[in-house]
Amino acid sequence: MAPLSTDIPGATTSLFKQRLAAGQQLLEQKKTVASIQLFYKEEVNPGRVEEFLKRANAQGILSDIYLLPAKFGGKNGLRVLYGAYSSIDAARNAIKDLPARYQEAFATSTYIF
Repeated sequence: MAPLSTDIPGATTSLFKQRLAAGQQLLEQKKTVASIQLFYKEEVNPGRVEEFLKRANAQGILSDIYLLPAKFGGKNGLRVLYGAYSSIDAARNAIKDLPARYQEAFATSTYIF
């Protein structure tokens, strides 16, 4: 999978690139079975994602956020995940422990690798 930053104009922001690299490492490690999908975007606005990442950083949870490139109808998209879990049940159980803001703002789901 090609790095998303080369596919989406303007995807050069530092936190965006950092969490995209973290997502790639998550895929490569093969230890993680599941994560919590906060949301996905069919069209990515790197500036808006960067603002989301800045807020996560201010809350001290940036290291739990992972960005994964995705294809939606032939377009480059993005999945935004929270956490890395060794089982599907662990990911499902962790949804209740998400920051309150995320529980209120997102229709979360379990993402299986």
